[in-house]
Amino acid sequence: YVVDREVYKDNKGERLGEPSLIFPGRSTPPGGNVISAGKSVYVPAQGDPIPYFTLQRSGGNHVGEMLVVIISPKPLPTPVGGVALNPATMAQWERVCGGQTESRESRGGAGRQWTKEEQEADEGSRKLVQSDPLPQTIYRIRTKQGGCALVPLPLRIAP
Repeated sequence: YVVDREVYKDNKGERLGEPSLIFPGRSTPPGGNVISAGKSVYVPAQGDPIPYFTLQRSGGNHVGEMLVVIISPKPLPTPVGGVALNPATMAQWERVCGGQTESRESRGGAGRQWTKEEQEADEGSRKLVQSDPLPQTIYRIRTKQGGCALVPLPLRIAP
């Protein structure tokens, strides 16, 4: 699951806007949000007409977006994409799924093209294996065994 929240900055610091579920969406095929070892899931999908995010300010104090990726072993009770989420539901997911998160960045990989191996895995003709090129960023989340995991991904709008 991917939840989007606008980030605002004012004289009291930063605050988050209302949560909105952006993945899975109405066009996500059945099982399109199911992950397994060696399978890639792209948000937005590489096959989408616009396979990237465009950030635009909604006002002068809008400084970015906070994407929250949630990986859960069982479906979460929520409506399908593009709809506002109840803030209490989001707060519960953060309590239950949140944990210590570490990330590692690949040197010199920013802006790198989609690899042949990633493309083949996305098309379903193969799975990614340990000897394939590493992704740009790797996340490690400490959670309870069998529990869900949550990764916040801040995106800043350039001044």
